[in-house]
Amino acid sequence: MSRGDPLEPNPSRALCLHEATHAAVALALGLEVEEVRVVGTMDADELTANLYGIPVGTEIPAAGTRIPDEYLETHPLELLASMMAPSCRPTGDVAIDKYGADEKEWAFERAGERGVDTEAIERLARATVEAEEARIVEIAAILERDGFWLPERPARAEHVVL
Repeated sequence: MSRGDPLEPNPSRALCLHEATHAAVALALGLEVEEVRVVGTMDADELTANLYGIPVGTEIPAAGTRIPDEYLETHPLELLASMMAPSCRPTGDVAIDKYGADEKEWAFERAGERGVDTEAIERLARATVEAEEARIVEIAAILERDGFWLPERPARAEHVVL
């Protein structure tokens, strides 16, 4: 699947596993995940545009894991490990796995631009994928059923006005 190909109306298990891997690794590494989608289209936000070298606002397939833009600057190791994580967990689908390999290359390009050690990124990604396998499968099942996943957010304390 090329980046411009539309998604199938019923997402494949492989695509769900791919996106679930991004999400589970990001969460395990302390990054906020806003949402994960495997259906529809969306406009590329600033982070997506910077990571994949496309213009902001480009309409792209909505298969994606949304993470706040600032993490590329504030947590590059963790974000880039999350980006390349699907390359460490084959799905069995040649096209999806090729895309995962491409994401690894793009993560390493961004690492080079920021002076982040690519070996450290890969070690972190591999170890986290292995540790998060059950969570990856759980999120993938939800994606396969619903087409999207919103992580549970901790309840916020009521603000007290003094």
